[in-house]
Amino acid sequence: MKQLYVGIDLAASPKKYTFLSSISASPLGKSILNIEFSRLKEDEELIEKTTSISPRIIVIDAPLSLVNVDEKGFRPLDRCALRLGASLLPLKTPGMMQLAMRGTILAKRLAMRGFLVLETHPSSAARILGYRSTVELVKYIAGIELSRGEADAVVAGMVGLLFDKGEVVTCEGDPPLVLPLREARIDVS
Repeated sequence: MKQLYVGIDLAASPKKYTFLSSISASPLGKSILNIEFSRLKEDEELIEKTTSISPRIIVIDAPLSLVNVDEKGFRPLDRCALRLGASLLPLKTPGMMQLAMRGTILAKRLAMRGFLVLETHPSSAARILGYRSTVELVKYIAGIELSRGEADAVVAGMVGLLFDKGEVVTCEGDPPLVLPLREARIDVS
C-alpha cells in the first residue's frame, strides 16, 4: 500500500499562490512513485485539498508557532536549525510575522483534523542534502523542472517521507522543525 505525503510552500497572504505537492511513495518510503501539484490561495482550499489526499504527514515551509521568540526574532527550534546549517530569516519583519501567523493557524487546523504536521525549511534541506537549491534537487532526483515554489513544496513533502524513514534531525517545538540527515536518501521509481 502506497504512502502519501503533503508538502506545502505557504504564502504569507491568501492573495498569493501557495504551492501544495502530494507525494506517493512505496511502502516504507523506499521510493517516490508519483508527485502531483496544486496552486491554491485560501486556507479553506488548502485544508480541503489536504484532507482529500489524507496524507500520513504534512510538512509546511513556514514558521508554525510564535512561541518563545527571542529579541533577535528566533525561536529555540530556529536556533537548533541554525546549528544544523539552516539559513532562516528572523520572525521580526512584517512579512515573516504574517507568514508565521498564517502558518500557526493552518497547522493547528490541520492537526485538529488528526494530521501530523511538521515544519521545515526546504532550501536548507536541499543544501544539507548537497544541492544548491530545491529546484536543482527536484530536477536531479525526479527529473522534472519546477518553479521555486513548486520545488519547495516537493522538498517539504520529501522531508515528510524522510521523517517517516527516520532520516531527519528534529528540532523540538510544537510542532517540531525537521531537516534531513546529510546521509538521507530519496529514490524515485
